[in-house]
Amino acid sequence: MYVANIAALLAKLGHGVDVYTRWDSASKREVVQPAPHFRVIRVKAGPKKYIPRDTFLSVVDEFVDNVKQRIAQEHIGYDIVFSHYWFSGVAGLRLARYYGIPQTHIYHSIGQIRRSALEQFSPGGVDKEFFAIRASWEQRIARQSRSLIATSPMERDNIVRLFGVERDKIAVIPIGVDTEVFRPYRTTQLRHRLAGHKRPIVLYVGRLEWAKGVSTLIKAMKKIVTMRPGAQLWVIGGGDTRGTQQLDLAERRRLTKEAVELGLEGNVQFLGAKRQSEVARYYAAADVCVMPSYYESFGIVPIEAMACGTPVVASRTGAAPFTIKEGVTGYLVTPRDADELATKLATVIECGKDAYRLATRRRALEKFSWLRIAGYIADHLSGICGVDTGQISKASTKKPILGVSERSIQEMASAH
Repeated sequence: MYVANIAALLAKLGHGVDVYTRWDSASKREVVQPAPHFRVIRVKAGPKKYIPRDTFLSVVDEFVDNVKQRIAQEHIGYDIVFSHYWFSGVAGLRLARYYGIPQTHIYHSIGQIRRSALEQFSPGGVDKEFFAIRASWEQRIARQSRSLIATSPMERDNIVRLFGVERDKIAVIPIGVDTEVFRPYRTTQLRHRLAGHKRPIVLYVGRLEWAKGVSTLIKAMKKIVTMRPGAQLWVIGGGDTRGTQQLDLAERRRLTKEAVELGLEGNVQFLGAKRQSEVARYYAAADVCVMPSYYESFGIVPIEAMACGTPVVASRTGAAPFTIKEGVTGYLVTPRDADELATKLATVIECGKDAYRLATRRRALEKFSWLRIAGYIADHLSGICGVDTGQISKASTKKPILGVSERSIQEMASAH
């Protein structure tokens, strides 16, 4: 949703944006215009179906050639390439060089950091050859892009350390949250229907995969339920493609088995994927939200939860030390430490949500409002390409921002 949100807001601010993404389903339209001045253009690269992201490099050449063909057909003149994730960064380098325009890149995830987490926690091992190729490309992207955007000071430090680029080349602009969708709601009926009024509710939102740490969370819930027998864990999440849905289903079955073995079958509810407007109400209904990940790049869940007035307990990974104000909007814990996770969850439950509600909402509004962040990105891109893109006429056919995203963009309505 990051790319969709930023593109829509840049367009709302007066910028023209075309986002090119791989055409991953024959049933999806080639060109979609979710808002004025903002188009999503699906480009054929490999079969029009889901393929694992780790195979995207094999279709980058076809993707770039078809983007060039589209640009030639429409006689479009872009001012800047804004690329997201490393495969798109590879495509972006080629397009920026071909058209002689600058590129700004945002990693969202750095391969060497992910590899380190895999080596530490993953039961399946690591494809060292793949990560070596990824590291080489990510370094090339860092050095050849005109500028980089890091979503937290921690990510900026990692980029400087791993890729040897100047700190001044990197702007720190966090991910944002829609504070009109994600806000405090009255949720008495929802709580009563799913848990009862007085039972503590712990909420997890995200993909069901090993790196998200749900196994650790279920172990922690065993301790919470010992102290508060009626405590509930609500698990919201699911893939948005057939391939990821199958992976999520397999992980859900494994996690369900773990919960049953721990005697938690009545305390853990898997609620599936929800639309943003629905998820916001679950955030607001919960007593505490938890992000127990073994690895994260940024982690959008904490700021969504805080925008709804809900405190967060999160692993000390990714941007969590930046987004969460320790002891004020929540707590940080060591990844894969079920005992510490249970202790911090119990602390929040005992203090009560009201002790955190005002501080969490205030932090989301002051630091992570999407509109504020879109303004920072617009200023940064305008400075890099040397034009005031905000002055484009509504009647103009010029599209100054060429966005590249390896992930398929839905028609602005995506589930978690």
